[in-house]
Amino acid sequence: MKMQKILFVTLIHLVILCVDAKWKLAIQWRATLCQSPSKPYCQRSILEKFTIHGIWDYNSCSTSGRQLTSQEIQQLKSNLKLSEVWLDRSNTTTGNEKFWERQWQKHGHCTNLSALVYFGTAVNVYNKFPILKYLQAEGIRPGSKFKVEDIHETIFRQGRFRPYVVCDANKLQELQICFDTPAFQGFDAVNCTTSSPPSPPSPPPPPKCEEEGQKMITLPKA
Repeated sequence: MKMQKILFVTLIHLVILCVDAKWKLAIQWRATLCQSPSKPYCQRSILEKFTIHGIWDYNSCSTSGRQLTSQEIQQLKSNLKLSEVWLDRSNTTTGNEKFWERQWQKHGHCTNLSALVYFGTAVNVYNKFPILKYLQAEGIRPGSKFKVEDIHETIFRQGRFRPYVVCDANKLQELQICFDTPAFQGFDAVNCTTSSPPSPPSPPPPPKCEEEGQKMITLPKA
């Protein structure tokens, strides 16, 4: 009986940990990002592509972490090919490295993971869920118009989860893939809810269209 009680308490703690540890991967559509008047310096050859914005814990720590070392940055570029999937809007070497640095200092260091494992986790999740292929398989292509709820239904049919949708006016800007366990422990996505925080606490909330299922939006062409 005593052993059963111990096992029961242990299971309760495990369930609580799984429920509380909420993560998400944010990917952004570069054509929308680059058409924004406030972000004019975009590299034109890679616009029709989702790239990584960041991978975040909903309960982000408030302290800023250490800087990445030059050796770590080189590992990110050579081992993970990070320059192909996690890009600053300018897609310059300096711009990309500063972008990674910001994400690491704000979010990565909170995980107690090495930089290589933290960024590698984001790349693994990004590759596991080929969002653009999901959309194209059901006719949602660059230049097409569709409803916000079409995004939810399409990705649910293809990937068995519903993302959080972020818009800039009537353009799809970002999709956020949610997890109910730390992303580095597994890669099974869950439905994002409209009550989920749209972004980490520090930056201002992004423009959203999540609650407007019937709103017509577009996936901009380059």
